[in-house]
Amino acid sequence: MEGDILRHKTLLIASRPNFLQNKLLHFESTFAVEGYDSREQLEHVKRYAEHKNIDSAPFESMLKEKSIFDLCNNPLNLTLLCLLREEDTQLMNTRTTLYTSIHSIITRKAGERLNLIPAEVEESLLRPLYQFAFEAYQKNEIVVREKDSRNLEQVCQVGYLTQELIISRFQAELLRLIGELKDVPPKLGDATVKRCPHINIYHKCSASCMRGILKLGNLRLQPPIPLNVDLIYLWDEEEKIYFVKKSIECKNIKCSMIWIDPCDHTQLRNIVSGLRIGQADSFQQVNIDCGYIKRNPCEEF
Repeated sequence: MEGDILRHKTLLIASRPNFLQNKLLHFESTFAVEGYDSREQLEHVKRYAEHKNIDSAPFESMLKEKSIFDLCNNPLNLTLLCLLREEDTQLMNTRTTLYTSIHSIITRKAGERLNLIPAEVEESLLRPLYQFAFEAYQKNEIVVREKDSRNLEQVCQVGYLTQELIISRFQAELLRLIGELKDVPPKLGDATVKRCPHINIYHKCSASCMRGILKLGNLRLQPPIPLNVDLIYLWDEEEKIYFVKKSIECKNIKCSMIWIDPCDHTQLRNIVSGLRIGQADSFQQVNIDCGYIKRNPCEEF
């Protein structure tokens, strides 16, 4: 890497800085891209314990162990460490050993669930999965379909893959990845539309929630996903109006119903004209609460 600032300078990039302590002594400055801080780590393990309905004390004490300090700032690794602690398994201090331990647990549980010995799980379920993943990698495929594997249903029983698709369980990262797809496989599109409930946006919906819905709007889905928007409490008016405008532009979102509670004639006029409410390309069903407006607002329309 070269640039005006880094010209003729040595730049060392590492994802495992602890293995390079002797080399780091020769550098005048270091820059670290951090994940969770200590507060966020504590909140994460508490949420994990609450979700599992178990005591959080073992997980909180785990955060104080120096051997795993570098792993705890990553949300995925921290979750895996919680799984190991819950299994009463010795904690691992490197990513490789951590992932190996988790793989062993998944294999063991799959064997218990399917009444198979570890060797049978490896031979009949895992090896087909290895081959399946490797062939997809060779073809540079990021989306795999059921037809790509002869025994996908059997492979899914291990726990690494699932055939269940429920939109409400998607995290922000999954929504981002799905939203970046240009062509959605028919089965994924059908499952998304069938499993996705009628979307209702209320005043307490977070910004990340609305961003996720707009990501869904980027998909090529048939039929479009119905959307209702409640603009009665416009505490964050600009953000909500921006979201609604973007929703109208999404071909895969059907703007069904909108509720408006303007505080005066000016706000009513701005919302109706700004969102083109009543037009063919906007919301057709409109509910306007005129409790704050003294005279009849219909005179202006």
